[in-house]
Amino acid sequence: MYYSDVVDILDSYEKIVETTFNAAGKEVTDDVKIHIGGDQLTRERFSGAKGLRAAENNVKNRFGHLTPVTFEMFHLLMNFLQGFFDFLYSDKSAGDLRTLKCEINKVMRSQVDQDVKKAYDADKDFVIAFVNAYIVELLCERFGMEDHLSVPTKNIPPEFSSVEEKKTWMNEVIGKLVDEMVWPKKIADIQNDVIGKHKYIIGWTVPISNIEISNGTEISICPKIRTTNKKSVDEGSDKVKNYGHLVLELGMLFKELLGVCKSPDRNQMLRLLKHSMTVFKASSNNSKYALEIHRFLIQQISTLSENEAAEVVTAMFVNTKGQLYPC
Repeated sequence: MYYSDVVDILDSYEKIVETTFNAAGKEVTDDVKIHIGGDQLTRERFSGAKGLRAAENNVKNRFGHLTPVTFEMFHLLMNFLQGFFDFLYSDKSAGDLRTLKCEINKVMRSQVDQDVKKAYDADKDFVIAFVNAYIVELLCERFGMEDHLSVPTKNIPPEFSSVEEKKTWMNEVIGKLVDEMVWPKKIADIQNDVIGKHKYIIGWTVPISNIEISNGTEISICPKIRTTNKKSVDEGSDKVKNYGHLVLELGMLFKELLGVCKSPDRNQMLRLLKHSMTVFKASSNNSKYALEIHRFLIQQISTLSENEAAEVVTAMFVNTKGQLYPC
């Protein structure tokens, strides 16, 4: 908890690096970089201690070999799951079918706790089952099935002449389903509300920015303004549908984050973290993780070479015990 202690820890790290290299018959040059990390607070302490020694001339004394510093995915996942409960759990909804609290009571999951830190494993297992149930219901509805064993009556696939045709049909049908129900696109709705180059939201005038992304596609961004006029925002909204959308969006993102921890893929991980950053930013209790992700993305995309960035992601998931990652 004190920087004097953290400085001693990093000093011991530098000694370990030097001892290990000497034992291997190699020299610790100024170009040697060793990736270190910890939870969000540890990462912050390590970075602060490096800042205290930044004026040292000697690379070892300024902890120059100990870079980059990253956070652990386990803590990010725990806080993401806490956000899931913060958004969707309410004791008042115990009588509302298909809500988180109602289903917990219904299946008598007494181990589940709203405070994720007290029951992470139980909360994680229940949320995965809860989200899976929503996914099954969504697919049954889309394909006109009474249950998961029924024969589809809607969106029935045609006869395929090749595997590629089958993949194309699946991507189109499931992709449309995801666009509509998981991450609904609102660009058309935004454009309908645009007058000139601005959108009017409850008395506020907000400029719309047109941005061209790397593949040449142009997208429009219209920032949302937080308002205290909740009646105007919620008027006429379908709260049950909105709840289902949120379950699918947060739940599937959480499942994807768990998957990328068990089978790391850098490109997929960066995409998921970009989306997770907006979720954390929407929660004041977990907004610090939005900043952690932002810092990590800057390292991965800007400050590290492509080779170094790939090495860091790989090092974050080193498994020395031959067991599944604890996430």
